Amino acid sequence: MTIKKIATILLLIFALTGCKEQSGSNKVQVKRPVINKVLTAKVRRMRVPIFYETVGTVKANATVTIAARIMGVVTKVMCKEGEVIKAGQLLVSIDNRQFRQQRAAAAAALGEARQGLATADQHRKLAKLTYQRYKKLFDEKAISGQEIAEIKTKMQVAGLQHKMAAKAVTQAKAGLAQARIVLGFASIHAPVSGVIVKKMVEEGSMAAPGQPLLTIDKNGPFHIDVKVDENRAKLLRKNMPVGVEIPAQEKRLTGVITTIVKAVDPRSRALLVKIRIKAHDLSSGLFARIYVPNGSRQSLVVPLTAIVHRGQLTGVYEVDAQGVVTYRLIRTGRTSAAGVEVLSGLKENERVIVKGTNRAVDGGILQMEKRS
Repeated sequence: MTIKKIATILLLIFALTGCKEQSGSNKVQVKRPVINKVLTAKVRRMRVPIFYETVGTVKANATVTIAARIMGVVTKVMCKEGEVIKAGQLLVSIDNRQFRQQRAAAAAALGEARQGLATADQHRKLAKLTYQRYKKLFDEKAISGQEIAEIKTKMQVAGLQHKMAAKAVTQAKAGLAQARIVLGFASIHAPVSGVIVKKMVEEGSMAAPGQPLLTIDKNGPFHIDVKVDENRAKLLRKNMPVGVEIPAQEKRLTGVITTIVKAVDPRSRALLVKIRIKAHDLSSGLFARIYVPNGSRQSLVVPLTAIVHRGQLTGVYEVDAQGVVTYRLIRTGRTSAAGVEVLSGLKENERVIVKGTNRAVDGGILQMEKRS
């Protein structure tokens, strides 16, 4: 297309536009969408709480590390990381053939000891009866004192042998009990109910006494470990309620300060604070934000129901004196029982839609309005 043709087309467009503007000498009436059945309220200036914000980490109230107590090859691992387990559940098996043999040997030793005790008991009874018969003869002057002394000594020796045999039975019982305990160490059961958070053993690996195998987060309430700057320590007190936010799970909770460790970390210049929360469906390691009350201030506030999100934008539907609705972008602060703090974008006494925002349209006009 030549430059001359392009110029001709542009002149025609300008001419038509000019004719249209000239023909519309009267003011054009804009037809706006009608909005009804909504509730509006004025933007109020109210006293809202101020918070000192810090961050922390969610942790289980109890973390249990399971370690091996015997040496042997791991034959089976019956759990995986992230698995929910119950107390008493079998988790790991170690080759127990050697320990079964030790238990069998201990059981045989106990049998021999019991047989020895039965024999010693028979000898003791016989020696006692013999002594009683010879004692009568001695009383009748039928035997000498030396003879009765020899019989008495044999009876005493039989009694000592019986005691030694009884002691051997006790030792053999202890040996069998120990062998059974050691054999039990080959089957590792969960000491508590919870979640496997770390697995450090695989089938075929060698387990050794004291070697960690599994880490379990015990079921129950969680707490949050928080490092608080030493200059903010004066804001804290035990049993103080604080706000807690878990962004990953979009949770807002109320926690209670249970522990304030007074020792300050010389590297971070912060002290450790533990906050108890009642939620049970969390996971160790989650990021948490903590809001510690720190007085209050006057600020503009709108109800939470007035906030309308459009992608990454945050705004409200503002209504002017003629009832025209405009989507107004705002910058918000903290949310509290009073409402959502408005940092910019609105003025006091401006009216916004607080109920029925799903019916509102930018540029619309209210037909039926309820005010609060």
